[in-house]
Parts: sequence; structure tokens; C-alpha cells
Amino acid sequence: MTFCNVSEVNTSPVVKSEHSCGPLLPGFANAVQYKRVKPEPFALALSTGNHCILTNAGIPAVVKNIVVNDGSTHILCSCYRKVSDAFDYPLPSSALRIFRVESEATGNIIG
Repeated sequence: MTFCNVSEVNTSPVVKSEHSCGPLLPGFANAVQYKRVKPEPFALALSTGNHCILTNAGIPAVVKNIVVNDGSTHILCSCYRKVSDAFDYPLPSSALRIFRVESEATGNIIG
């Protein structure tokens, strides 16, 4: 999984819908888990439709959990095994941050 710190987008994101289903990373055992976060002007959730992001490294990922640990909001993500351009004409789709993804990696939760 990939680590994305929501505070880089907004200093006070609003988290909603507490849950306890995981997944969690080591060191996050006491974190409070949520299903939704709204770092203005975006909305992310664990459900299909609002759960895909680009990491700080520009890699497409799926949101697996949203946690608040020691006052900081974190998004735990899973990346894909294969990322490619969705189209290449009139320019590569990656120039527009549009990707074709395949085979979500399992067991590689980063946060």
C-alpha cells in the first residue's frame, strides 16, 4: 500500500463514517478508521466511484482505508501491477493523468 498524507492537500480534512474493518499498517494499531474523507475540493471513500487516486509519485492507486493517527489523516492504498496509457493519440493519455490499470496488487498496502 502507498502512504498518502491528506494534510498535504488540506490542513483540516473532514473524516466521516467510523469503522473497524482495516486494513492497518504496523504502527497504526490505535488509529481511528473512517470510510470517507473530504479534503477540499475532493471527496474520497472506500466505496467504488470515489476510491481511486494518484499518489505523490503519480502512481494510480485504490484507497483501502482512511485513518487518523496522532492527529494526522492518512490514506492507505494499494497500487496496480500494470499501469499503461489508455490511448496514445493525439497524445499519450498519461500526459492527462489518464491510465489503464490491470491486476490490483494484493498484500502491498502502503500508507
